[in-house]
Amino acid sequence: MFTQPELAEILEKVIFDEKELKALKEDLNALSIKDRSDGTILKRFLHYLAGTYEQLLEFIPFHYEQITQRMEISTFAKIKNSADYSSQEISHLQSELEEKDAFLEQIALRIQGIYTRISQDK
Repeated sequence: MFTQPELAEILEKVIFDEKELKALKEDLNALSIKDRSDGTILKRFLHYLAGTYEQLLEFIPFHYEQITQRMEISTFAKIKNSADYSSQEISHLQSELEEKDAFLEQIALRIQGIYTRISQDK
């Protein structure tokens, strides 16, 4: 789990990615006077913002899922330390385990998609 300053630093790196900002600046400098008048600047800037938004969409749910998992692990450890296991607690843990398996499958699909996009770009 990230501390508040660590989270702020990560978000800052995503939002103000120097490489992406430099590429945006170069794109804007490369535009001719004619291109600057027809909304191309706005389109390029919106494209940059859309990329940043996609990166945040990938990071933020993962971050909150990590927090949730840590809380569940803590809860599980407390249950494990107690001598009593009710069938309701066991079935609850089994359902949580199934949810985690489904989540891992989603992560695998996401990674596969990212890998495919990277492979196509090369």
